[in-house]
Order: sequence, then structure tokens, then C-alpha cells
Amino acid sequence: MPLVGPTPIYGGNPPQEGDVLLYQTLNDGEINCTVGIIEMTPDFDTMVYLVLHGSNDDDPGGDDKSKQWWGNFSEPDTDKHYRSEYANLIQGIPATSGNLRLVEAAAQRDLEKAFVSTGIADTVTVTATIPQINSLLLTIEIEAQGNKSEYTFTENWENSIL
Repeated sequence: MPLVGPTPIYGGNPPQEGDVLLYQTLNDGEINCTVGIIEMTPDFDTMVYLVLHGSNDDDPGGDDKSKQWWGNFSEPDTDKHYRSEYANLIQGIPATSGNLRLVEAAAQRDLEKAFVSTGIADTVTVTATIPQINSLLLTIEIEAQGNKSEYTFTENWENSIL
């Protein structure tokens, strides 16, 4: 029997909808919690973050799956596996203008696999820039069912060329 009337409130807290908002900090992923309420998002913010950072940074992607994230082993659908070529590259190659296109293309492939190949979105466009020394800015546009959303992520990219 369907619920009739207002949505129930648990412990005085309003219902939470969407995904937990997860974002990158200097100490990796973080969430916001205010007075016991976790900040949520109705958009793709958290999925984009997990696609880019939810895997093992030592996993370069490709055929060798020995260093992939441990959670992938219990997921039979390989489209749902977290294997970020992007995360591996920003950990392993120097922050140079030449490598910028490699990083941008890796993020594009990772996000297309997660969003376009699975039918969640129609298109994904990634643009990478170096706004200042040791910094990487990703601008990601996702179009799904005619609606466009834009996300930006600023990363520390401190690998040296020495």
C-alpha cells in the first residue's frame, strides 16, 4: 500500500534526497555534515567525483586489472567498475602543457565510459587547463535528456619534471 500524506520525518530530520555530496580536499574525499544532516546533491557532482577519484590511483586502466580498486571484484557489470586512467595520470606524470592534453583525454574517456556508454547521459565534454603552477582545472559539461550541467574540479598536480 503506498504512503498517503506527508513524507515521514525521522528523528525530527527532513528526508534527504539525491546523493551525498562528496568533494575533493587536500586530504582526499570529504562530506559536509551540519547539525547531523549530511549535505546532499540532486546532480551528477558525486558521480563525476567518484569516476575521477573512486579507484586505486595505482591502476592505469587497460587490460592489467591487478591494481584495480578492490570493490570491483564483487561487481559483475564492468561498466560499473571504478578504474580511473585520469587519477593514475595526475599521480604519475609531470604537470606540463604537453601532458595536459593526455590528462584531459583520460578524463574524457573515464567520464564517457561512466555516463555515455551506460546511457546516463548523451554527451560529456572535458576541458583541462593549468590556471596556476601545480594546479589543474577540469571543466566538465554533461548533457542528459537535453539538460546541460557543468562541473569544475581544481586539483593539485605537483609532479615535477626532475
